[in-house]
Amino acid sequence: MSSNDNCVKCNQSITSVSHLHGAFCKNCFQVFVIHKFRAAIGRTKLITNGEDVLVACSGGDNSSALLHLIQHGKSESAHRKLRFIPQVLYVDEYGALEVSSEDRMAKRAEILQVLIAAGFPVYVSSLEQALNQKRSETTARSVFVKAITSNIPLPPNVETSELKSILSRISSLTSLEDFIKQLRCQLIVTIATELGISKVLTAENCTKLAIQVLSCVAQGRGSQISQSTGFSDSRNNVMFIRPLRDLSSSDLAAYNKLFDVPSTVNPIVIKKTSSLSIEHLTEMFVLSLLKDFPSTVNNIKRTSEKLEQADLRLPKCYICKSPLDIQMESSSAQSALKFSYSLSHSQSTKQQELAHATCYGCCLTLKNYKDESNRPALPVYLTN
Repeated sequence: MSSNDNCVKCNQSITSVSHLHGAFCKNCFQVFVIHKFRAAIGRTKLITNGEDVLVACSGGDNSSALLHLIQHGKSESAHRKLRFIPQVLYVDEYGALEVSSEDRMAKRAEILQVLIAAGFPVYVSSLEQALNQKRSETTARSVFVKAITSNIPLPPNVETSELKSILSRISSLTSLEDFIKQLRCQLIVTIATELGISKVLTAENCTKLAIQVLSCVAQGRGSQISQSTGFSDSRNNVMFIRPLRDLSSSDLAAYNKLFDVPSTVNPIVIKKTSSLSIEHLTEMFVLSLLKDFPSTVNNIKRTSEKLEQADLRLPKCYICKSPLDIQMESSSAQSALKFSYSLSHSQSTKQQELAHATCYGCCLTLKNYKDESNRPALPVYLTN
């Protein structure tokens, strides 16, 4: 949002960007955003000089801002150049939506055109490929392609139909969003591993992570908050890094507007239901608080930073790879879920094994999967 206040840095009385701590002119706001981005990367020293890094880009506001910041950091005008070597990955999720092939192809070409223009190597995959990982191991078929032009063919219709068939069997919108998130995450891990890359940059901002903190608590994933919202997430074989976690969604939106950063609207899974997912309800709650309490997001984020990380040496949930709390108290949520399954005579032995091998949040996702006996073939990480 713009105002006519003096800039808090240079004190110039020109049109500036309003911020929680004051107003900035255009130049000072750019310095502020770049400093937050580079400081987050520099103080942890997780990325070494000359290391290949995969940048996950969806084409939305956050990932477009991330790509623009990396592009600026690699340019000749940068005060100190970024030393890592970025490679861009775009995962097409429009297969989960009811869109025509023509519209999907046009949207994909629009996003790829922007990503290719950044000047970094670009790879393309689609959510359907998450279902092909097991088949790819036997057929030597890759789950991604390198984008030389923006005209990359869509996945076969049979694969899109298979994906939609699986998603249609999930009755809860919360479980549906979580399932898609896990598919996307494991697909990125597979692609990064195949490329020989051990680090992935994602574009979650402070606002998104604050919503994620409360959403994790509501979904029984409280023990996963530290990994799910921290600067780095090392639950998988590939480390996910969040360099924008000190910037809010309004900061990134203002940055994109001031510097004409192109972006598109990310696909949102919408089902014909009168209810919203837990994450959407949490988002509405947090955004409503920001009107009267602008420090809400920062307070939630700072609180989450004080949480202790779970021991990664413990047995892991085979879906989300989070450590399992194997020392359950009698009143814990996992203990209650285990007891509920043991009393259910209609559950199969297979389902009981799934409940014991997954965390509480993933158990809820599996529980909302209808017609378990006729479930289509799932990815290798969702089967024994």
